[in-house]
Amino acid sequence: MSEPRYPRFTRTIEKSMPIILLTFLLIAGIGVQSCADDVEPIDWDDEKWRAGFVSSSSEEVSSSSFEAVGSSSINSSGGSGTSSVGGGSSSSSSEAERYTLTVGASPANAGTVGSNPRQSNYVPGTQVTLTAAPATDYVFVNWTGGVTNLTGNSATVVMNANRTITANFEQRANNITLTLTYWETTDTDAGGPDPRIHFRVVAVQNGREVSSNNTGYLLDATDIGQSWNGSRSSSPIPFVAQADELRIYAVVVEKDLFVDDDISPGYNSVLRLPVANRTSGAATLNYGSGKSMVRFNYVFGRQ
Repeated sequence: MSEPRYPRFTRTIEKSMPIILLTFLLIAGIGVQSCADDVEPIDWDDEKWRAGFVSSSSEEVSSSSFEAVGSSSINSSGGSGTSSVGGGSSSSSSEAERYTLTVGASPANAGTVGSNPRQSNYVPGTQVTLTAAPATDYVFVNWTGGVTNLTGNSATVVMNANRTITANFEQRANNITLTLTYWETTDTDAGGPDPRIHFRVVAVQNGREVSSNNTGYLLDATDIGQSWNGSRSSSPIPFVAQADELRIYAVVVEKDLFVDDDISPGYNSVLRLPVANRTSGAATLNYGSGKSMVRFNYVFGRQ
């Protein structure tokens, strides 16, 4: 092997190699650090990263996708209103379960129904108070459709399902028919009692008498025993439709040649009937301070 042409120069380079390498590495490190100082670090908590896009200008990126570790993915779609995480999905526009309440009157024009609170739909468990208001010449009868806590024309419904509630009304009566079925007396007569019986019907509104009508004679007999039973009906007896109460009196006399004797049940023996919600029934007017007992049936009507 031949000697290098410049042996002393070669040995000088070999001895200086470590210093040259160290100087090169130092210069290279300073350059890397300078480049790193010019790069903005990524803030993974920044909202734009969480939203799934990076914007280096004012232009909005409408859709992008990032793959996460494993098989999960976070997808964003501009204006879609939905998102999926790890393959699952949820809707941001979904609402809690709600129920509807439908109320009405029967007949349709017979009255109205108010609700409190009044809403288009209700969250489960909401209690709604209903109030029925009859129209003129109508009265409230009852509720159908699953209401509770009935108090007159008011009721409560619990919204645990869709509900349809109806307030039922009927026309106010404006007449009544009476049927005499039994009579007896403590009065005596040599040949037997001679009874003549009719009824008086008084209509009352707010405590004030507004009409008074009599039936014809339902029994007009001569020389019978001290009791009678059968069936004698009156024609319909009219009264003012707006009346809130009827007072029914039985008038019984013992016929006499000159002056009839009053042998009616006692003056305080009167039947008081609320007009609302009445269709038919039976009653007895007893002796009281009088001398007769009268039984009869009644039926409300409208003409």
